[in-house]
Amino acid sequence: MDITGFYVALRRMIVVFDKTVFCRWNVHRVYMLSWVYLIAVYGIGTVSFHPTFNVSQNPFVNYYKDEWRGHYLYESLPLPLIAYFTGLSSSYAAFCAFCLFLLLCGNAFLVWRIFRQHGPEVARVSILLFALGPISLVLLMFVGEYDVITYLLQCLLFVCNSMLGIVLLGLAGGLQHFPVMLLSGLSLLCFRSLIQYGSLRLPEKILYALAAYGGSILTRIYQQHYKLGIQTGRLSYVLRMPKTELIRNILANWLACLFSLYGVFWMLVLLLAWMLFRSHRRAFWAFVISNGVFLIVSQFVTDTTRVFVLCSWPTLLSASIWLFAQTKDAPESESWQLRHFFSGIVIAGLLIPRMIVWQGAVYSSFLENLFHIGRHLFQGLMQRAS
Repeated sequence: MDITGFYVALRRMIVVFDKTVFCRWNVHRVYMLSWVYLIAVYGIGTVSFHPTFNVSQNPFVNYYKDEWRGHYLYESLPLPLIAYFTGLSSSYAAFCAFCLFLLLCGNAFLVWRIFRQHGPEVARVSILLFALGPISLVLLMFVGEYDVITYLLQCLLFVCNSMLGIVLLGLAGGLQHFPVMLLSGLSLLCFRSLIQYGSLRLPEKILYALAAYGGSILTRIYQQHYKLGIQTGRLSYVLRMPKTELIRNILANWLACLFSLYGVFWMLVLLLAWMLFRSHRRAFWAFVISNGVFLIVSQFVTDTTRVFVLCSWPTLLSASIWLFAQTKDAPESESWQLRHFFSGIVIAGLLIPRMIVWQGAVYSSFLENLFHIGRHLFQGLMQRAS
């Protein structure tokens, strides 16, 4: 059996993709086309039960007082408060448009700063990582939810080098989503310090963690002041779930669960781990341990894809930037090999569908979005007709 022809065709495809995306197209074109691709494939999904929008109607009263599964929403109050005081909570369409605007602002600002600091090639890599990674799927499928503020704060933390800025972002992260911002922020700061300085620089991490905890304390004070009657927060949510349900959710579809963590970028993750092991052993252990923590946490909250990707994407992007920045001073052959390897992964990502695993179940991104979009359009038409 002769597979030489297929191998040659595949290699030619990779070369064409590399020359087109990394040599001919500028960063602006790659960025615009990536968003066209995202909208075409994912659409702009909206969850059917509008939890954050319901909270934004009046953040000072517990909308889910008799339903303990919704109490955790009152640990992410910045978006409902902004929507409430600006009047955006009066229209669900305006509320979702505002969330999409925040997502675009955070993403565009992050790409622009990477372009200024590391050049156009690394900026293209960051764009493709967002477009074909699970993070874009999560944010676009849940437009209208509080995760967009978490993403925006993570983008700001990614480019922040000021101690004061890190502390303020930690405080805001504690007010927004304490567990995710604590884990993702510490992982990013530790990895960045080990890569740049070879040490953890503990005072910076301690201040960030204390600020995040302070933000969570302020959230509790807010809840008690307005007598919201919160009984179940994020950290105690799992304790109230039936143990058999928890075990079933962990074991169900575990292969799909592992794939949903990084998708096609698993190959890039393995390459990053290999390169870090050879050149930055401490950073390698920080990378591995943080990913292990993210995996354990996401499994036990049974929200595997969303929780894992929100925690892990800043460290993955930082490691990828480090890897591609190495090629600036390396021989052209090494830069060419790395770009072709990454191009092959991206081509595979264009063909392999993404998915979300939640409570052990697999959800299709494209079909779920089409269903939600069609349902909302139909409801709008019926309301106008009546």
